[in-house]
Amino acid sequence: MFRKLTITVSLALLCAGVAGAAPPRAPAEPVPARLRTLADLQRVSGPKSPLTEAQRTETLLSWLAQERRRPTPSRIGQGGYEIDTGYIQAQVRRALAGEADPVVIEHLAGSTQVRDPQLRTAMRLVLGLMGDARQVPALLTQLKQSPEPYYRWHAAQALGGIGAAEAVPALRQAQKDTFLLTSRGGARSKRGEIVFPVRDAARVSREILANPQARKEGLRQRARFKQRLEQARRARKSGKGGLPLSRAVAALNRG
Repeated sequence: MFRKLTITVSLALLCAGVAGAAPPRAPAEPVPARLRTLADLQRVSGPKSPLTEAQRTETLLSWLAQERRRPTPSRIGQGGYEIDTGYIQAQVRRALAGEADPVVIEHLAGSTQVRDPQLRTAMRLVLGLMGDARQVPALLTQLKQSPEPYYRWHAAQALGGIGAAEAVPALRQAQKDTFLLTSRGGARSKRGEIVFPVRDAARVSREILANPQARKEGLRQRARFKQRLEQARRARKSGKGGLPLSRAVAALNRG
């Protein structure tokens, strides 16, 4: 699992240079209505966030939908690699996997009220990153067929993260994935250096699945997700809050 996490963080460092030390926090500043920079994700994520879980979930869903409908122009990050809307959306999905109410994400993944089918697919990727083993078929489909490279990237990561042994053939094939990034020269790379994000994620996931101890951690991740989901369901039944599902749908539809 540590090597899997390393490849995820490494690509973030290469592309954006935002996974290192965060800028000073400004709690008094309101959370922006639209994601301005990737550093904004640190303001809604983690134990020091001033937002409730419901607020974090709604904010991240809104940011994802807005980015999908009105993509941020591509630019070169401090690490020397291109930051495009696919990468930005991937970082929001990763934040949702860590911060969001799983009941909300589960509902959105299957709700035809969410008008953009690609956003429903994005919610399945989020569930996979959370540790939901029920998403293995959807993750395999995305890894094999998605035209969006960062969907394939997250699918490859999630399959290793939840110990999906049945994914080995697809991961082996994904090690031939053609998606690449070429550095323009930056703080963490030399001009002309090439990385293959999907290939690297697939390789690391295969190594995880070949390691009995690492695969056991994936199975524990499944158990943690089930516990997290059950706790969220119980909290809703007892009236202890949670983002209303109708508001979650609206957040994705109005972006």
